[in-house]
Amino acid sequence: MLFIRFDFKRKSKLMAIFIVLDSTIVLYCVGILLMFFSMPTDEALVLAGFERYASSMVIFGLGVDTLDMAVEMDRLFYEQSLEARTYKLFKSIKHKKAYQTSTMLLFFVSIGLLLSENNGMIYTANEYQTTIPYQVKQVTGDNMRLNEKRYLIVSSDKEDVDNYLVSFVGKYFFYSPTVDAREFFTMDDDHFTF
Repeated sequence: MLFIRFDFKRKSKLMAIFIVLDSTIVLYCVGILLMFFSMPTDEALVLAGFERYASSMVIFGLGVDTLDMAVEMDRLFYEQSLEARTYKLFKSIKHKKAYQTSTMLLFFVSIGLLLSENNGMIYTANEYQTTIPYQVKQVTGDNMRLNEKRYLIVSSDKEDVDNYLVSFVGKYFFYSPTVDAREFFTMDDDHFTF
């Protein structure tokens, strides 16, 4: 937007669309929270997934912004009629160079993002068997009934116990709010109860 405004001396609708989309995303997130608070607890626990709903709206907003940026880049052409356009029809050499450079940069950034996402999925798939969620699921299975039982998970991985990853994963797979994780099991009877 700044590039179009100051370099090309043109006004664009990018800021207005950005403000409208951000407002819509905030209202959507408030609506999701109100929906979860207004429904019964059992139903809210089954549907729990604020991040999933909110991320789909954010991705939609990014898509709209991307399409609007593509339209604004297209409006930088000197000739607006698609039938009359040729590769030589730019307002100036400076505009042609800016258009070509930005197109190539966006192309390489998009290819880099696609490769990064693909490599991340491959890495995650290959390394999943060494993760805490995989190890806990192998022992516990995946329980989908809320219970109030107390669970203790003993893990040799001090870092994951200290940053509460093991207890978080345990709460997810046991579906219980009372899961504790310890690195070692040596403790007296007073500390064992909670």
